Amino acid sequence: MVTGPRKELIRRERALLTDPGGPTLAALSEYVAQQARQWYGLDESRIRIIRNGVDLERVRAGRPLDRAAIGVPEDATLVLAIATNPRLKGIPQLVRAYQQLARDDVRLLLVGGEPNPPSRGVHRLGPRDDVPDLLATVDAVVHPTFYDPSSRVVLEALAVGLPVLTTRWNGACDDVRDPSIVIDDPDDANALTAALEQICSRDRSPPREDVSMDRHVAGLLLAARNIPAA
Repeated sequence: MVTGPRKELIRRERALLTDPGGPTLAALSEYVAQQARQWYGLDESRIRIIRNGVDLERVRAGRPLDRAAIGVPEDATLVLAIATNPRLKGIPQLVRAYQQLARDDVRLLLVGGEPNPPSRGVHRLGPRDDVPDLLATVDAVVHPTFYDPSSRVVLEALAVGLPVLTTRWNGACDDVRDPSIVIDDPDDANALTAALEQICSRDRSPPREDVSMDRHVAGLLLAARNIPAA
């Protein structure tokens, strides 16, 4: 049950978007736009898809970490997941999928939540402020979310050429293409395990230029010029 401040935010959102004279929605992804159509009956004339973006210069400034300092073998394949809300982002499902791999050469790094000693190849690093350095260190990023309007960590991974595994419940899947992987349901244990196995063997791609914050700003400016005055 949704309660408290979030319930009030939902009430206000519904009031704004169901009002025929309400504002135009700036949707970060097609996923967000589809939700607005489905739940609020929002007309296409009041939707602008303005895809999310990331700071390419910042994310590409990362430097590989000393693997020994984070307790992982030098030759391990490192898979990174970042989540401030582990349940919403599918972290329990990811840990179970990882444990089904039964591979000693793959380590799972979890950022967010409480740090803990390594257990069965899972390294819970706790909160970190060095994401660019982590992205320069790992071999893949996994974000098996149940809901995300457009995950910045996925876009940051694409910006540096890392292979990504995410779900169709993430608006950033608009930007995901081979060799990265999108699955339908993080609760599908077999599909998640198989995709995790595949992503561990994928090579880096050329860094993506089309996920920049510049494209987001350009989209906002274009939308502002094309929204009729009230």
